[in-house]
Amino acid sequence: MLVRIVNTKYNDSVIIEAETIEEIRRIAREEVEKRGWDIQDMYSEEVVS
Repeated sequence: MLVRIVNTKYNDSVIIEAETIEEIRRIAREEVEKRGWDIQDMYSEEVVS
């Protein structure tokens, strides 16, 4: 599963690949914290290939 986390404030995004939604949530939290993003500035979408 691929998910894109989009930050509208910085016009930036990160794509996360994982097998389960729990893994995606864990990785997303780590990436958001690492970048110092505010949750109010973000949304997520599934990447369909």
